[in-house]
Amino acid sequence: MSDLPPSPTGHISYHVDAAGGLILETWSGEITHEVLLGHWRRFLADPAVLAVKRTLVDLRDCEVRFSGEEWLRLIEGCVLNRPGLGGWKAAIVVDKPHLHGIARQFLGHAARITHGELFEQRDQAVAWLTRQVASDD
Repeated sequence: MSDLPPSPTGHISYHVDAAGGLILETWSGEITHEVLLGHWRRFLADPAVLAVKRTLVDLRDCEVRFSGEEWLRLIEGCVLNRPGLGGWKAAIVVDKPHLHGIARQFLGHAARITHGELFEQRDQAVAWLTRQVASDD
C-alpha cells in the first residue's frame, strides 16, 4: 500500500480478471508522477497482477501531468529494477496525439520487460491481449 495520499484530481484503477488472463487498468483525471508512483507501488505488490502480467491500459480519460524525464525516472526506479517483471504484455488505448507519444515513451523505456502495442479502440486492444494469452498457453 502506498504511503502517498490519493490525488483529488487523478486516479488509476485496475481490476484483475484472472479467468480471462487480463488486467484492466484505467487512468482518469490529472495523472501526476505522484499518482503514478502510488499506483505502481500498489500494482506491483499485488500477487494477482504479477501472476497475469497482461494489461490493458486505458488512457483516454486522463491528462498526464509529468515530464518525459520524470517518466523515465519512474520507470527506472519503480519498474526496471524489480525482479520478476519480464515477459509483460501491455495494450495501451489512447485517443489523443500527445498520449500516443507518452505511451510510446513508456514502451521504449520499458522494452526490457514488456512488449506492447497502441490502440485507439478498446475492443482491438482486448483482442490483441487475448491473442497474447492464447500464444503463451
